[in-house]
Amino acid sequence: MLLQAFGAVSGLGVGTQAQFQKAVDCSSGITTFTKSTAIPVDLPCASLIKEDLSFNLDANSLSMFDRTAHLSWLAANEALQQSGLNELNDLGLDRSGIFWGTGFGGSNTLDSAYQEIFLNGKQRARPFTIIGVMANGSAGLLAIQTGFKGPSMGDLLNGMRLIKPMPLERLLEVLNMVFAIGQLLAAEQNLFLMLAQLKRGRL
Repeated sequence: MLLQAFGAVSGLGVGTQAQFQKAVDCSSGITTFTKSTAIPVDLPCASLIKEDLSFNLDANSLSMFDRTAHLSWLAANEALQQSGLNELNDLGLDRSGIFWGTGFGGSNTLDSAYQEIFLNGKQRARPFTIIGVMANGSAGLLAIQTGFKGPSMGDLLNGMRLIKPMPLERLLEVLNMVFAIGQLLAAEQNLFLMLAQLKRGRL
């Protein structure tokens, strides 16, 4: 048996129906980019999500995970509703897993940490930075929300092949930043696992 369902959110709108209708209307999601950035960028246009989004997530999930993970849940939840997999029994949850592909992962969180440390002179990044930055954050959030207990993983490498290599100086800056926030890793990973277990009722 094959179940196929879709979920989508992009500059075209929220939901698969919105994507399809914009495609039928030959309407583009590309628009003028006027948002101010910490470091000026030459970006005249971009695909922006303009709708006010309701993620239906608790405050902890909204603060810990990157916006990429929030959007992931928005799209995945739509697909779950279509497929009927949102009402699985315990055996079904045990046999269900998640495979998630991403080109970067928590880029918003990484950029914010970079700005706080290197531009604003802060001595440390905000709590939960590692959870927000990690590439499999979306897969983790989906596992928590769905209760799927099978394998949960993310594929970063295939997406990274589309990203141009960065200059050595920039790479060293990023590595220095990762080192600066790396001290949070162990404690936050333990907290992440505890929250996941609490969500599943194991604690």
